[in-house]
Amino acid sequence: MKLKRPTSRFVTALVAVASITLIAGCRGSMEDRAEKVTARLSKKLDLNDEQKKEFQTLVEQAIADMKENRETHLALGAELEKQVLSETADTTELKNLLAAQATKRQALTDKWLGLAAQFHAKLNPEQKKKAAEAISKFRSKFQSKHHGRHDRKKKSDHSEKP
Repeated sequence: MKLKRPTSRFVTALVAVASITLIAGCRGSMEDRAEKVTARLSKKLDLNDEQKKEFQTLVEQAIADMKENRETHLALGAELEKQVLSETADTTELKNLLAAQATKRQALTDKWLGLAAQFHAKLNPEQKKKAAEAISKFRSKFQSKHHGRHDRKKKSDHSEKP
């Protein structure tokens, strides 16, 4: 009996769930990481007491949203496991789960863009400048950490050619 090749969405979903599982298990609890980030950004941006309180509220909402979203990921993971063990993959069920996840992700994106804009409006120009510098530094670290390996590999592949 010849096995059918899984669809690219099936494989993508499988990799996504595995990645999320690994990330979620790293470096302590979500609350611990959030506390550290909140303290560091509050200090770096020199937030006043009102801004700190609002920022803390945003962080608590983010944690609640992430925990709620975890249920969707768990359901998707369970369904993927079921599909892998089945004789044939039910792509309709997987598509429905992925569509529901995409809808939820879009709703969270819309929510958080609005909340971020509200918080941004309460920052003074100096705080906005410091925030932009922090984002730039984060992007630079992220790119060198995640894209640097890929870029180095490409360069080494090219150097081997005559």
